[in-house]
Amino acid sequence: MTAEAEGPDLIDRLAGIAPASPLALLRRQRPDIRAHIQGAYDALVDPPDPGHVSHAERAAIALRVARIERDETFTAHFRAVLDAAGASDLVAAAEGAASGSPRLDALLAFTDLVTSTPDRADAREMARLRGFGLDARDIVAVTQLIAFMTYETRVLAGLRILKQEAAR
Repeated sequence: MTAEAEGPDLIDRLAGIAPASPLALLRRQRPDIRAHIQGAYDALVDPPDPGHVSHAERAAIALRVARIERDETFTAHFRAVLDAAGASDLVAAAEGAASGSPRLDALLAFTDLVTSTPDRADAREMARLRGFGLDARDIVAVTQLIAFMTYETRVLAGLRILKQEAAR
């Protein structure tokens, strides 16, 4: 087990899991899963090379998913990420206000589509994103980010339930 796997990760912090708690000890029994979840977050939200989808756009997409999934913890997290990046103007757009940017509106509409009705994400939607400068790699990354964030909200919800059960 690496030192990174032993310390709190983003999920531990967002779920409010104390480092010495039974739930933290349980999560540490699978350091590979913790490392992969954190690694996926890093690769999808804050990659070294974001391609044609900026870090701020990625955070706005993640914020939109958090809002759709009604996860206030992730919503607050991504608001803070955007504020820290000096992109607080993207918060309102990710939360449903018109952005004034057709590109950002297209990314957020695609986020809504993939989150709510993924079977409707067809070639026409891909062509629309290509029209805003995204290539196949970018579209795959955005789709992976959307799917990953829906997964993350469920992981966090499950851990909250376990934490409540442990408190009883």
